[in-house]
Amino acid sequence: MMRRARVSRGFFFALALLLKAGLPLHEALTCLERTERNSTSQKMIQRIKTDIGSGGMLSFAIQKYAPLVPPLAIHFIALGEQTGTLARNLDLTANHLQGLERSQQKTVSALIYPCFTAIISFCGIFLLAKIFLPNFIPLFNDFRGSLPLPTKILLWFVKMISSYTAWVGLFSLSALVLLALKKYRNRLDRLAVSIPFFGKLMKLTYAAELSRTLAASHAAGISMDKALGFYGQSLINTVFRSATMEMRLALIHGDSLAISFSKQRKLMPSYVSAMTSIAEKTGKMNDLLSRCAQMAEDEITDRLQRFTTALEPMVLGFLGVFVGLILTGVLSPLYKMVETLS
Repeated sequence: MMRRARVSRGFFFALALLLKAGLPLHEALTCLERTERNSTSQKMIQRIKTDIGSGGMLSFAIQKYAPLVPPLAIHFIALGEQTGTLARNLDLTANHLQGLERSQQKTVSALIYPCFTAIISFCGIFLLAKIFLPNFIPLFNDFRGSLPLPTKILLWFVKMISSYTAWVGLFSLSALVLLALKKYRNRLDRLAVSIPFFGKLMKLTYAAELSRTLAASHAAGISMDKALGFYGQSLINTVFRSATMEMRLALIHGDSLAISFSKQRKLMPSYVSAMTSIAEKTGKMNDLLSRCAQMAEDEITDRLQRFTTALEPMVLGFLGVFVGLILTGVLSPLYKMVETLS
Protein backbone atom coordinates (compact mmCIF):
# COMPACT_ATOMS: atom_id res chain seq x y z
CA MET A 1 0.00 0.00 0.00
CA MET A 2 2.73 2.45 0.96
CA ARG A 3 4.83 1.56 -2.10
CA ARG A 4 1.93 2.30 -4.43
CA ALA A 5 1.33 5.67 -2.72
CA ARG A 6 5.00 6.52 -3.22
CA VAL A 7 4.73 5.81 -6.97
CA SER A 8 1.73 8.16 -7.23
CA ARG A 9 3.57 10.88 -5.28
CA GLY A 10 6.60 10.69 -7.59
CA PHE A 11 4.38 10.83 -10.65
CA PHE A 12 2.57 13.95 -9.42
CA PHE A 13 5.82 15.69 -8.41
CA ALA A 14 7.41 15.05 -11.81
CA LEU A 15 4.30 16.05 -13.77
CA ALA A 16 3.94 19.28 -11.79
CA LEU A 17 7.60 20.11 -12.41
CA LEU A 18 7.30 19.56 -16.16
CA LEU A 19 4.14 21.66 -16.38
CA LYS A 20 5.78 24.48 -14.43
CA ALA A 21 8.67 24.31 -16.92
CA GLY A 22 6.19 25.18 -19.70
CA LEU A 23 5.61 21.80 -21.34
CA PRO A 24 2.08 20.96 -22.54
CA LEU A 25 0.36 18.17 -20.65
CA HIS A 26 0.65 15.62 -23.48
CA GLU A 27 4.38 16.23 -23.92
CA ALA A 28 4.95 16.09 -20.17
CA LEU A 29 3.26 12.69 -20.02
CA THR A 30 5.39 11.52 -22.95
CA CYS A 31 8.55 12.49 -21.06
CA LEU A 32 7.36 10.63 -17.97
CA GLU A 33 6.53 7.57 -20.07
CA ARG A 34 10.05 7.50 -21.53
CA THR A 35 11.80 7.87 -18.18
CA GLU A 36 9.58 5.44 -16.26
CA ARG A 37 11.32 2.10 -15.64
CA ASN A 38 8.43 0.24 -14.06
CA SER A 39 6.44 -1.47 -16.81
CA THR A 40 3.12 -1.26 -14.93
CA SER A 41 3.50 2.49 -14.30
CA GLN A 42 4.62 2.99 -17.88
CA LYS A 43 1.45 1.33 -19.20
CA MET A 44 -0.65 3.44 -16.83
CA ILE A 45 0.96 6.66 -18.12
CA GLN A 46 0.46 5.50 -21.70
CA ARG A 47 -3.25 4.90 -21.12
CA ILE A 48 -3.66 8.26 -19.39
CA LYS A 49 -1.91 9.97 -22.30
CA THR A 50 -4.18 8.17 -24.80
CA ASP A 51 -7.31 9.33 -22.96
CA ILE A 52 -6.08 12.92 -22.83
CA GLY A 53 -5.20 12.79 -26.52
CA SER A 54 -8.80 11.79 -27.18
CA GLY A 55 -10.07 14.87 -25.34
CA GLY A 56 -10.45 13.42 -21.88
CA MET A 57 -9.66 15.08 -18.56
CA LEU A 58 -6.57 14.21 -16.55
CA SER A 59 -8.58 13.69 -13.38
CA PHE A 60 -10.93 11.21 -15.07
CA ALA A 61 -8.02 9.33 -16.63
CA ILE A 62 -6.18 9.04 -13.32
CA GLN A 63 -9.34 7.93 -11.57
CA LYS A 64 -9.83 5.31 -14.28
CA TYR A 65 -6.32 3.86 -14.47
CA ALA A 66 -4.93 4.61 -11.02
CA PRO A 67 -7.62 3.55 -8.51
CA LEU A 68 -5.14 3.67 -5.62
CA VAL A 69 -4.99 7.46 -5.78
CA PRO A 70 -7.20 8.91 -2.97
CA PRO A 71 -10.48 10.55 -4.07
CA LEU A 72 -9.40 13.85 -2.54
CA ALA A 73 -6.29 13.90 -4.77
CA ILE A 74 -8.52 13.34 -7.80
CA HIS A 75 -10.62 16.32 -6.71
CA PHE A 76 -7.47 18.44 -6.36
CA ILE A 77 -6.57 17.67 -9.97
CA ALA A 78 -10.09 18.25 -11.28
CA LEU A 79 -10.24 21.61 -9.54
CA GLY A 80 -6.87 22.53 -11.00
CA GLU A 81 -8.11 21.71 -14.50
CA GLN A 82 -11.20 23.87 -14.01
CA THR A 83 -9.35 26.86 -12.56
CA GLY A 84 -6.21 26.71 -14.71
CA THR A 85 -3.95 25.88 -11.74
CA LEU A 86 -3.19 22.27 -12.66
CA ALA A 87 0.55 22.47 -11.96
CA ARG A 88 -0.03 24.06 -8.55
CA ASN A 89 -2.67 21.52 -7.58
CA LEU A 90 -0.52 18.62 -8.77
CA ASP A 91 2.21 19.92 -6.50
CA LEU A 92 -0.28 20.15 -3.61
CA THR A 93 -1.40 16.59 -4.33
CA ALA A 94 2.17 15.31 -4.22
CA ASN A 95 2.89 17.16 -0.97
CA HIS A 96 -0.34 15.84 0.54
CA LEU A 97 0.52 12.23 -0.34
CA GLN A 98 4.04 12.75 0.95
CA GLY A 99 2.75 14.01 4.30
CA LEU A 100 0.40 11.03 4.69
CA GLU A 101 3.16 8.64 3.74
CA ARG A 102 5.60 10.12 6.26
CA SER A 103 2.97 9.89 9.00
CA GLN A 104 2.42 6.21 8.22
CA GLN A 105 6.13 5.50 7.99
CA LYS A 106 6.81 6.99 11.43
CA THR A 107 4.25 4.71 13.03
CA VAL A 108 5.25 1.58 11.10
CA SER A 109 9.00 2.04 11.57
CA ALA A 110 8.60 2.60 15.30
CA LEU A 111 6.46 -0.55 15.67
CA ILE A 112 8.79 -2.83 13.68
CA TYR A 113 11.23 -3.46 16.54
CA PRO A 114 8.68 -4.23 19.31
CA CYS A 115 6.62 -6.43 16.97
CA PHE A 116 9.73 -8.30 15.78
CA THR A 117 10.93 -8.78 19.36
CA ALA A 118 7.52 -10.02 20.50
CA ILE A 119 7.23 -12.47 17.58
CA ILE A 120 10.74 -13.88 18.08
CA SER A 121 10.13 -14.26 21.82
CA PHE A 122 6.81 -16.00 21.29
CA CYS A 123 8.25 -18.36 18.66
CA GLY A 124 11.21 -19.22 20.88
CA ILE A 125 8.99 -19.97 23.88
CA PHE A 126 6.58 -21.96 21.72
CA LEU A 127 9.37 -24.10 20.23
CA LEU A 128 10.87 -24.77 23.65
CA ALA A 129 7.51 -25.79 25.09
CA LYS A 130 6.49 -27.83 22.05
CA ILE A 131 9.72 -29.59 21.04
CA PHE A 132 12.42 -29.40 23.72
CA LEU A 133 10.59 -29.67 27.04
CA PRO A 134 8.27 -32.63 26.19
CA ASN A 135 11.39 -34.85 26.02
CA PHE A 136 11.79 -34.46 29.79
CA ILE A 137 8.20 -35.34 30.71
CA PRO A 138 8.77 -39.15 30.87
CA LEU A 139 11.76 -38.53 33.11
CA PHE A 140 9.72 -36.35 35.44
CA ASN A 141 6.85 -38.86 35.51
CA ASP A 142 9.24 -41.61 36.63
CA PHE A 143 10.67 -39.41 39.33
CA ARG A 144 10.00 -40.82 42.80
CA GLY A 145 9.32 -38.09 45.22
CA SER A 146 7.86 -34.63 45.24
CA LEU A 147 8.74 -32.50 42.24
CA PRO A 148 10.05 -28.97 42.89
CA LEU A 149 7.65 -26.08 42.35
CA PRO A 150 9.49 -24.76 39.21
CA THR A 151 9.20 -28.22 37.65
CA LYS A 152 5.48 -28.37 38.38
CA ILE A 153 5.01 -24.93 36.80
CA LEU A 154 7.02 -26.06 33.78
CA LEU A 155 4.93 -29.22 33.34
CA TRP A 156 1.72 -27.20 33.61
CA PHE A 157 2.99 -24.76 30.97
CA VAL A 158 3.95 -27.56 28.54
CA LYS A 159 0.57 -29.21 29.03
CA MET A 160 -1.25 -25.93 28.43
CA ILE A 161 0.71 -25.23 25.21
CA SER A 162 0.06 -28.75 23.92
CA SER A 163 -3.63 -28.69 24.80
CA TYR A 164 -4.62 -25.19 23.72
CA THR A 165 -2.54 -24.61 20.57
CA ALA A 166 -5.40 -25.69 18.31
CA TRP A 167 -7.86 -23.55 20.27
CA VAL A 168 -5.65 -20.48 19.95
CA GLY A 169 -5.42 -21.01 16.18
CA LEU A 170 -9.19 -21.47 15.95
CA PHE A 171 -9.78 -18.30 18.00
CA SER A 172 -7.45 -16.29 15.76
CA LEU A 173 -9.21 -17.57 12.65
CA SER A 174 -12.61 -16.74 14.16
CA ALA A 175 -11.41 -13.21 14.94
CA LEU A 176 -10.34 -12.72 11.30
CA VAL A 177 -13.72 -13.99 10.09
CA LEU A 178 -15.57 -11.62 12.43
CA LEU A 179 -13.37 -8.77 11.23
CA ALA A 180 -14.45 -9.49 7.67
CA LEU A 181 -18.16 -9.47 8.57
CA LYS A 182 -19.67 -6.01 8.33
CA LYS A 183 -22.16 -6.44 11.18
CA TYR A 184 -19.33 -7.12 13.65
CA ARG A 185 -16.91 -4.63 12.10
CA ASN A 186 -18.12 -1.64 14.12
CA ARG A 187 -17.82 -3.50 17.43
CA LEU A 188 -14.30 -4.66 16.63
CA ASP A 189 -13.31 -1.17 15.51
CA ARG A 190 -14.66 0.30 18.74
CA LEU A 191 -12.73 -2.32 20.69
CA ALA A 192 -9.54 -1.45 18.80
CA VAL A 193 -9.95 2.27 19.50
CA SER A 194 -10.53 1.61 23.21
CA ILE A 195 -7.26 -0.33 23.72
CA PRO A 196 -5.23 1.87 26.11
CA PHE A 197 -1.97 2.43 24.22
CA PHE A 198 -2.67 1.42 20.64
CA GLY A 199 -6.09 3.08 20.64
CA LYS A 200 -4.43 6.39 21.53
CA LEU A 201 -1.97 5.93 18.66
CA MET A 202 -4.88 5.32 16.27
CA LYS A 203 -6.59 8.51 17.45
CA LEU A 204 -3.43 10.57 17.03
CA THR A 205 -2.84 9.13 13.57
CA TYR A 206 -6.42 10.00 12.64
CA ALA A 207 -5.98 13.56 13.93
CA ALA A 208 -2.70 13.99 12.03
CA GLU A 209 -4.07 12.68 8.72
CA LEU A 210 -7.31 14.65 9.04
CA SER A 211 -5.50 17.91 9.86
CA ARG A 212 -3.06 17.42 6.99
CA THR A 213 -5.90 16.59 4.59
CA LEU A 214 -7.91 19.69 5.55
CA ALA A 215 -4.81 21.89 5.29
CA ALA A 216 -4.11 20.65 1.76
CA SER A 217 -7.78 21.03 0.82
CA HIS A 218 -7.87 24.61 2.06
CA ALA A 219 -4.74 25.42 0.07
CA ALA A 220 -6.32 23.89 -3.05
CA GLY A 221 -9.55 25.86 -2.61
CA ILE A 222 -11.76 22.89 -1.66
CA SER A 223 -14.47 23.46 0.93
CA MET A 224 -14.06 21.74 4.28
CA ASP A 225 -17.29 19.74 4.01
CA LYS A 226 -16.20 18.25 0.67
CA ALA A 227 -12.75 17.47 2.07
CA LEU A 228 -14.29 15.70 5.06
CA GLY A 229 -16.54 13.71 2.74
CA PHE A 230 -13.64 12.55 0.57
CA TYR A 231 -11.49 11.72 3.58
CA GLY A 232 -14.31 9.85 5.32
CA GLN A 233 -14.87 7.66 2.28
CA SER A 234 -11.21 6.59 2.31
CA LEU A 235 -11.22 5.48 5.97
CA ILE A 236 -11.38 1.78 6.85
CA ASN A 237 -12.12 2.12 10.56
CA THR A 238 -15.88 2.58 10.96
CA VAL A 239 -15.51 4.63 14.16
CA PHE A 240 -13.35 7.27 12.50
CA ARG A 241 -15.45 7.18 9.34
CA SER A 242 -18.66 7.86 11.30
CA ALA A 243 -16.98 10.67 13.24
CA THR A 244 -15.74 12.29 10.03
CA MET A 245 -19.19 12.14 8.43
CA GLU A 246 -20.73 13.60 11.59
CA MET A 247 -18.30 16.53 11.41
CA ARG A 248 -19.22 17.01 7.76
CA LEU A 249 -22.94 17.13 8.60
CA ALA A 250 -22.24 19.61 11.41
CA LEU A 251 -20.46 21.89 8.93
CA ILE A 252 -23.32 21.61 6.46
CA HIS A 253 -25.80 22.55 9.22
CA GLY A 254 -23.85 25.72 10.02
CA ASP A 255 -21.37 24.77 12.75
CA SER A 256 -17.80 25.98 12.54
CA LEU A 257 -14.95 23.57 11.99
CA ALA A 258 -13.70 24.11 15.55
CA ILE A 259 -17.12 23.27 17.01
CA SER A 260 -17.40 20.13 14.88
CA PHE A 261 -13.95 19.07 16.13
CA SER A 262 -14.91 19.73 19.74
CA LYS A 263 -17.91 17.40 19.39
CA GLN A 264 -15.45 14.58 18.70
CA ARG A 265 -13.27 15.25 21.74
CA LYS A 266 -13.06 11.51 22.50
CA LEU A 267 -11.26 10.95 19.21
CA MET A 268 -9.46 14.27 18.68
CA PRO A 269 -6.81 15.96 20.84
CA SER A 270 -8.07 19.17 22.46
CA TYR A 271 -5.42 21.31 20.78
CA VAL A 272 -6.89 20.54 17.33
CA SER A 273 -10.20 22.28 18.06
CA ALA A 274 -8.42 25.11 19.93
CA MET A 275 -5.99 25.85 17.09
CA THR A 276 -8.74 25.48 14.50
CA SER A 277 -10.78 28.11 16.36
CA ILE A 278 -7.82 30.47 16.21
CA ALA A 279 -7.30 29.67 12.53
CA GLU A 280 -10.92 30.54 11.72
CA LYS A 281 -10.49 33.92 13.40
CA THR A 282 -7.10 34.79 11.90
CA GLY A 283 -7.54 33.19 8.49
CA LYS A 284 -4.35 31.10 8.82
CA MET A 285 -6.15 27.81 8.36
CA ASN A 286 -3.48 26.12 6.27
CA ASP A 287 -0.59 26.96 8.61
CA LEU A 288 -2.34 26.06 11.86
CA LEU A 289 -3.86 22.82 10.55
CA SER A 290 -0.43 21.77 9.30
CA ARG A 291 0.91 22.60 12.74
CA CYS A 292 -1.80 20.42 14.34
CA ALA A 293 -0.75 17.52 12.11
CA GLN A 294 2.90 18.03 13.08
CA MET A 295 2.04 18.14 16.79
CA ALA A 296 0.05 14.90 16.53
CA GLU A 297 2.89 13.20 14.63
CA ASP A 298 5.44 14.38 17.21
CA GLU A 299 3.24 13.00 20.00
CA ILE A 300 3.04 9.66 18.17
CA THR A 301 6.82 9.56 17.88
CA ASP A 302 7.31 10.38 21.56
CA ARG A 303 4.83 7.76 22.72
CA LEU A 304 6.36 5.09 20.50
CA GLN A 305 9.87 5.93 21.67
CA ARG A 306 8.81 5.63 25.31
CA PHE A 307 7.02 2.38 24.53
CA THR A 308 10.00 0.79 22.77
CA THR A 309 12.36 2.02 25.52
CA ALA A 310 10.20 0.38 28.19
CA LEU A 311 9.49 -2.75 26.14
CA GLU A 312 13.10 -3.87 25.66
CA PRO A 313 13.94 -4.44 29.36
CA MET A 314 10.49 -5.97 29.90
CA VAL A 315 11.02 -8.52 27.12
CA LEU A 316 14.56 -9.29 28.28
CA GLY A 317 13.33 -9.68 31.85
CA PHE A 318 10.52 -11.99 30.79
CA LEU A 319 12.90 -14.13 28.73
CA GLY A 320 15.36 -14.23 31.62
CA VAL A 321 12.66 -15.40 34.04
CA PHE A 322 11.42 -18.01 31.56
CA VAL A 323 14.91 -19.36 30.83
CA GLY A 324 15.65 -19.43 34.55
CA LEU A 325 12.41 -21.32 35.13
CA ILE A 326 13.38 -23.86 32.49
CA LEU A 327 16.86 -24.38 33.92
CA THR A 328 15.56 -24.64 37.48
CA GLY A 329 12.67 -26.90 36.52
CA VAL A 330 14.84 -29.27 34.51
CA LEU A 331 17.99 -29.36 36.64
CA SER A 332 16.38 -29.54 40.10
CA PRO A 333 14.88 -33.04 39.62
CA LEU A 334 18.13 -34.19 38.02
CA TYR A 335 20.11 -33.07 41.07
CA LYS A 336 17.64 -34.88 43.33
CA MET A 337 17.95 -38.04 41.26
CA VAL A 338 21.74 -37.89 41.47
CA GLU A 339 21.54 -37.40 45.23
CA THR A 340 19.14 -40.37 45.55
CA LEU A 341 21.40 -42.61 43.46
CA SER A 342 24.49 -41.59 45.40
